[in-house]
Amino acid sequence: MGSMTARPGGCKIRMYRHGLGDCFLLAFANQAGHQRYVMIDFGVLTGTPDVKTRMTEVAKDIYKATGGHLHRLIVTHEHWDHISGFYQAQNEFADLQEDPEGSKAKKLTVDELWLAWTEDPSDRVAGELRGRRSMAMAEIAKVLGSPSGAAFRDLAGVHSPLAFFGDTTQLALSGRVGTDDVMDHVKERFEGRTKYLRPGDDPDELRISGLPDLSVFVLGPPRDRKFIRKSRPSSRHQETYLHAPTRTYLKMSGAGFQASSDHAANIAPFNPRYQMEYDETELYGQPGLEWRQIGSSFSDELEDLALRLDAHTNNTSLVLAFELEKDGRVLLFPGDAQVGNWLSWSSVKWKGDRPDIGSDDLLARTVFYKVGHHASHNATLKEEGLEKMTHEDLAAFIPLDRQMAQKQRWTMPHPELFERLHEQTEGRVYISDGLDTPSQDVNFTEHTLYYEYDVA
Repeated sequence: MGSMTARPGGCKIRMYRHGLGDCFLLAFANQAGHQRYVMIDFGVLTGTPDVKTRMTEVAKDIYKATGGHLHRLIVTHEHWDHISGFYQAQNEFADLQEDPEGSKAKKLTVDELWLAWTEDPSDRVAGELRGRRSMAMAEIAKVLGSPSGAAFRDLAGVHSPLAFFGDTTQLALSGRVGTDDVMDHVKERFEGRTKYLRPGDDPDELRISGLPDLSVFVLGPPRDRKFIRKSRPSSRHQETYLHAPTRTYLKMSGAGFQASSDHAANIAPFNPRYQMEYDETELYGQPGLEWRQIGSSFSDELEDLALRLDAHTNNTSLVLAFELEKDGRVLLFPGDAQVGNWLSWSSVKWKGDRPDIGSDDLLARTVFYKVGHHASHNATLKEEGLEKMTHEDLAAFIPLDRQMAQKQRWTMPHPELFERLHEQTEGRVYISDGLDTPSQDVNFTEHTLYYEYDVA
């Protein structure tokens, strides 16, 4: 048994503070006090300094906390900030064929790897999705590797989304290491011990040995392609906490092109794909807003491709709800699921002897919410998400480095969402890069390397 122990029937959770990226360690205990350990994701964003040292430090702490053994390893989706550590700290994991001295080498062993069905090599739809992703990456690499590509390599709209896929500076070079390489490495390392999960899987078939009172419900990713493609909130039905955008379009005037807005969004001359959102306090032509000019149209196409590649991958996130059956409390880990993934949950029906449990019920009993996609604007639904998390003990944890997000020109946490999280949790919101005020929650403990939360 490791040094991290949960109380009988409960769960203790560590959110590691290694940068903008996800790594969670869960300790569960049965009524006899026997511990079982689950690790969810292991990555950090491209550009994080001293990354190998950081991820190795996290891996060594996980070894100490678990006694070197993980009963389940879960990878939610193929983004660098969720899987990079399997490359950067690969020597901390035991090989598939453990040598006799393996236990002395202090390497993490794993019973079983859980991935989403979208990674299943035998699934036809999954193959199509991976093929489209590969084609998009190849197209972007072709442009960035061309003689004129240098003009686009540093564009925030292109570079920032691609930061989730690996070393973008090497994107056009054959020697780069990307998310596809790391995911293949993970699959190979745990070959024969991998389970691909689908929404509606029988919770009884996902039992962890020794934990009869823990149920795992698979909510996503959806099988329907339309949900995977839906990453942004609708213009008419704002599913998230993002304020309704104002659409910008260009009209001819005596002075040339001008920006105009249409709140009804019903007379814009361009397809919504080519419309740009803007804040009404900004004026077209202000210093620093040159990117809004018509000359940016070509780079917009490249940016749009990069953004769609990023968002569609987020929507393939494996979404799990862990239920502590003794008191019904739920821990929700949505990966980076965006709008379509969330919307699909209401139609999920579970196989086995618990078909009547729905996503609304699970959300209402959620006491631990891993906030999706570092609290961005489109990764936590409003009416169909956070507003349904009504448990009085709800706490929200955000793996985020705000300085890194600002460097990438991302608004994280999104202000409206952040405010509502504080209201819904009565202040129990924890961002990994530091607390603005000390926590008074007796279940919360702050360490330099991680936050720890006790769900008793």
